[in-house]
Amino acid sequence: MYSLSVIIFGPLFSLAERQFNLNLAEAIRKKSQGFLRVILPQEEGEKFKAKTGLDFEALYRHNLVNAEKHDLALAILDGADVDSGTCIEIGYRKGKNRRKIVVGVRTDFRSCEDGKVNAMLRICNSIIEYYGSNIDELAGKIVAVFFQIIEYGYCMEIERAVLPPPDKMKTLVRAFLGLAH
Repeated sequence: MYSLSVIIFGPLFSLAERQFNLNLAEAIRKKSQGFLRVILPQEEGEKFKAKTGLDFEALYRHNLVNAEKHDLALAILDGADVDSGTCIEIGYRKGKNRRKIVVGVRTDFRSCEDGKVNAMLRICNSIIEYYGSNIDELAGKIVAVFFQIIEYGYCMEIERAVLPPPDKMKTLVRAFLGLAH
């Protein structure tokens, strides 16, 4: 089965943030019928726990590798000001290769400097604003944006070996989006 990896960039400091990441990842996997494999930041962080606390140096290096290596990135842009680590991950990914895909999602209705998020976050390929309360609906919007990006050929950096042949990919995406063949 074909699949693409999606790394989540986002805060994970509170139980609410970790639970949101987990619920969103599960909903994305379900909505994409397993086509999108979501990598959770809290699961990645677990690898660096030691008896004396977190190994921050190793975590930092690992996060930079993750920012660059995954097929797609989903950045959580909530908060009065977007999490600084999230901003660094976005900037690092785009700085290494502007063609790498980053989709932002904002569920926080508070505004900041540019009315929504910091103006520099326009570097994201797309920013989804969702102020509802249904995680499945939000996941559907995210999956649809990723699939539209893939369908329209913006994902030049995705390894072609992980994608089905173009005609099959187009059929899969169009079926997901509910479009006629």
